[in-house]
Amino acid sequence: MAIEKVLAKIASHQNPKHSIHAETKEFKHLEMIFRNCVLNAESSSLIVLGPTGCGKTTLINSVVESLDKCQNFSSRKIITLCGLLCGDLKAAMISISHSLKLEDEFEGLIGDGNNFEDRLADVLNFLRASLASTTHSSPLIIILDHIDLLCDHRGQALLYNLFDIVQSKQSPLCVVGVTSRVDILELLEKRVKSRFSHRILQLGSSSFKDYCQFTQKLLTLSGDTNTLNQWNTQITELLENKQVEQVLRNLYDTDNTVGTLVKVLYTVLVNCCDDGEITPERVSENFSRIWTSSKVNQAMNLSVTEMFIMMAIYRVTKNNHPTFNFLGLYEIIGKSAADSNLKKEDLYEALSSLAESQLVIPVDKKSEINERYYKSEITLQEFMHIFKLYPKLPSVLQRLL
Repeated sequence: MAIEKVLAKIASHQNPKHSIHAETKEFKHLEMIFRNCVLNAESSSLIVLGPTGCGKTTLINSVVESLDKCQNFSSRKIITLCGLLCGDLKAAMISISHSLKLEDEFEGLIGDGNNFEDRLADVLNFLRASLASTTHSSPLIIILDHIDLLCDHRGQALLYNLFDIVQSKQSPLCVVGVTSRVDILELLEKRVKSRFSHRILQLGSSSFKDYCQFTQKLLTLSGDTNTLNQWNTQITELLENKQVEQVLRNLYDTDNTVGTLVKVLYTVLVNCCDDGEITPERVSENFSRIWTSSKVNQAMNLSVTEMFIMMAIYRVTKNNHPTFNFLGLYEIIGKSAADSNLKKEDLYEALSSLAESQLVIPVDKKSEINERYYKSEITLQEFMHIFKLYPKLPSVLQRLL
């Protein structure tokens, strides 16, 4: 069935062809950097920055696949280091030597490994010599996934040496850091920062129009058989439906990352596998069922007093005020709470309870809770789900929506 083919396609969403950033200015910028490194022997460094699930890795893969079609680009070598797996310099060096097929030489250098720290200078010289030898025959691109975790290595020796090689322009080397940490430059030591190019490729949110077009790209199939044509026509009509458009809008407003979109689409399709028919009603029903976040579930167990505070936070958030304190919240719901026989101290304790459960978090360290400012960890869309699903929401709160 066509739906099974779409499921297989979505399951491999990190396939370069499925990048939402394909042919964007970010794509072209990264393509230019890789092209200059491989074809013109120009060294460079940059960091690809964006929220988790926005398509950073997929963008890099799509650029590499696109350039692999060019003559001479296939001569490049690519090494990927993951900060999650390389807990220290030794682990990173083992990974690099493995990628360069120099494991025996590296093991011979460090012996049993007990004297690794004592041989640190030799290890770093080995790194530089190995990279110089490799780039002499093949341009090299090094991807540092979760580069923020590599900042925890002693003296940031790996990052310093990589960026120093790039800055010296001794070899055609491109170093690309990948992270979701917006404070990544602050994590770099002064000497490392001085070697880095300060080139940041920021992946922001795509427009809702691009988001819908990417959804259609994921759900349609290439081919010219009657079955595939019928499926693609069905998808076009489905995405033009107002009910489905609203579902996508709700998802986009809540979490517009590619990873979340793929997860939701996959779940919806799996639940439509029995007869292969995907309808607006099924899309809406499945979305409502699966898009109940842990915070929404947590809120179902809140007391009515805590829900009064939640309503005040919602009103503040809706008015684009990112932070709030107890006094500001009390001004909003104090009268309604008093009409429901709730005391100011009750609301005070309710805010403390929400802070303990981390539905709100403090943004300053003022000792008085009346003055302490907080920010909400709940989105507007999640607030609406909470008020809709909360059992027997008091009518006084319903009137405040």
